[in-house]
Amino acid sequence: MVIITNYLLMWGVEHRRRPKIHRIVLGEKAKDYRNTHDIPPCDALRDHLSHEQIRLIELAQRLNEDLILDGDSFDSRKKRITSRIERERKSPRKARKSLK
Repeated sequence: MVIITNYLLMWGVEHRRRPKIHRIVLGEKAKDYRNTHDIPPCDALRDHLSHEQIRLIELAQRLNEDLILDGDSFDSRKKRITSRIERERKSPRKARKSLK
């Protein structure tokens, strides 16, 4: 039951109002990033990202899921995710330790 509820929260109505993770991490929409870096549409975007970019995207996705379960609003989630990603960029080792 919990798994189904989480799935509905993440992909149901909430799907339309989730923060644009790629825009927050990469600085542009995934489609625009593909065009800028000449990535073919049939290739997986992650195959062309650095380990750090993938780590930040996964962090943002996990944080978004947790905030949805906590009942945070869209604007609150977007603000908190953006803030966390910016902190990670400034000092990745220090911020990474705070995940434990």
